[in-house]
Amino acid sequence: MNGIPVVVKTWLHVNEDIGHFRVVRGFDETRKVIIQDDSYEGPNKKISYYDFLSMWQPFNYAYVIVYKNEQKDLVEAILGSEVEESVAWVNSLERAKIESELDDANVYPRFNMSAAYYHLSDYKNSVLMYEDVEENLPKRMLWYQIEPILAYQQLGNYDRVFQISEHIFENGNRAFSELYQIRGEIYLEKGSYDLAKSEFDKALQYNINFLDAKESLSNL
Repeated sequence: MNGIPVVVKTWLHVNEDIGHFRVVRGFDETRKVIIQDDSYEGPNKKISYYDFLSMWQPFNYAYVIVYKNEQKDLVEAILGSEVEESVAWVNSLERAKIESELDDANVYPRFNMSAAYYHLSDYKNSVLMYEDVEENLPKRMLWYQIEPILAYQQLGNYDRVFQISEHIFENGNRAFSELYQIRGEIYLEKGSYDLAKSEFDKALQYNINFLDAKESLSNL
């Protein structure tokens, strides 16, 4: 891997819905395993390709490359056209479509399509894909990826934004600054400044360093 670690977001374990970041530092093609250093499971942990991909797929195979300035050209050469974010999202969408056709019972490819459509500014298809799998998603799915909620916001379907966010708050995750920020932006657009301030205050209550909420409050 050219000595360039890659941080990926996955489930913590197969067949559960707790998110987890892993530092992937290599692989063994002979044994078909990924080699990672892990803050939770320790260093030099090996995971089979199948289990790794099963846990990574729900997060649209997202990754962050960690490299030094002098490695920039190498990293860009490895990424190729996907160095452009828009290209990466187009490729993500096409990959998810193929995976969905291969296994119609798997909800994750369609959720990944929802996320990709959002980032490609196709908000209608984003919510359509989300609604197609909404009832079958794990409880914590929207704790980690909120593109469908943002798509509803862009479409002006504020009732759905509040419905989904309230469900998340009431089912185990009140410390969700990003959702309070979205709700505050909606109240602000409606001219309900006191309610907007309350939401922005909650966003900062749970994350004192949340810059969007700080900026929103300063602009009130």
